[in-house]
Amino acid sequence: MLKKQLKKIKFLRELNRILYRMNIKAKFRKPLIDYLLKSKKLKELNRKDLITRANNCYQYHHPEVLKLVDAYYLEDTPSEVKEELKFRECEISSPHVFEINNVYLIGKYAVGLTEQGEFIRETSVPYYCNNVYLHTADSISLRGLTSYYMSKSSKELPIACSLINSWNHNNYYQWVINTLTRLEGIKYFENKTGLKVPLIIHSEPNKWQIESLKYLGYQDEDFIFWRNQKTLVRKLIVPSFRNLYQDDNTYSGYTSPQGCRWVAEALKQYIRKNCTLNKDVHPYVYISRRKAVGRRILNESQVYECLQSYNFRSYILEELSLAEQINLFSQAKFIIAPHGAGLSNIIYSTDAKVIEICGETPPTLNFAAIARTLGFQYGCLTNPNNNNLSKEDGNIQVNIERLIAMIDMLM
Repeated sequence: MLKKQLKKIKFLRELNRILYRMNIKAKFRKPLIDYLLKSKKLKELNRKDLITRANNCYQYHHPEVLKLVDAYYLEDTPSEVKEELKFRECEISSPHVFEINNVYLIGKYAVGLTEQGEFIRETSVPYYCNNVYLHTADSISLRGLTSYYMSKSSKELPIACSLINSWNHNNYYQWVINTLTRLEGIKYFENKTGLKVPLIIHSEPNKWQIESLKYLGYQDEDFIFWRNQKTLVRKLIVPSFRNLYQDDNTYSGYTSPQGCRWVAEALKQYIRKNCTLNKDVHPYVYISRRKAVGRRILNESQVYECLQSYNFRSYILEELSLAEQINLFSQAKFIIAPHGAGLSNIIYSTDAKVIEICGETPPTLNFAAIARTLGFQYGCLTNPNNNNLSKEDGNIQVNIERLIAMIDMLM
């Protein structure tokens, strides 16, 4: 057994050194980790495994049955988009929070490895289906694996929960929808056990990440900033991701409405008590991306002229604080916006209508999933002849006649 481990250590060390010197480590890391996972040379523990193998496991909600009604779209919307937007019923499994003893966190994204060298998948990124290896491989570093096998020294923590993954550092959607929703599990664990769980977060977090955590009751002393140092956590607390898992290669993007409502109510309650906010926000909201990197509206002046006739008012989210964004969406009755992370804020809305502006097809239907699971009327406005929108960040030329037709459908 020891001989096999030494061979594995030597192989990883030499491979890491060669790839680093050739400056091609990043290019080959993902397929290599992908191979290790698929070949079972790097064993993993998924959510089902943790339910039976964690030192303690707590279920804190029943499964959620989602009934999504048909969305709104124009007749010439691409058939694959129409298919995705049809009525469907599905079930999100019960959320759990796991207590796992003696877990090593390694690498840039603090992924967890047990004492037996098993990779804990729930410490990486949300997984929606079986086709997750490349996403998971993105989280694991060769240097981290090498340090796990080679380095005898490590930092030690008595108890912690890691909120780090390769998707959520600068991605507002991933932070709000797939990170904050997990904290309901941490709150449940703390109430159940009486233990306080510090949170491991990125070493240079965004302002809105710290603000959102403080709105949920955390203080500076509750944060541990991750420095990429191998760390042994005596009790690692791992809340499950709150999303629909499908046992095939189909990506759905469906996230627990119960989890979204928990986040929304907690944050809205905080800002009502602690923030002085403008009560004169308009209920008909257009979100402009003119300050964003991509997916800007090329003919925005024409679009806004059209929207003004329906009494819409334009807002730029980059100019608003987190509290102001929450306040805006909590009072919105009709929201129109290009596809973008700012649409995550619809979780703060109540009984809203939502139109998502896309190119020929939407990059993903995540916001359609959120809106429909929350019971909102949702319209997907595609715009033909936007070939540049085959790229996720391409800008959009909106067809004004199509925009009017879509608004009239939802009015």
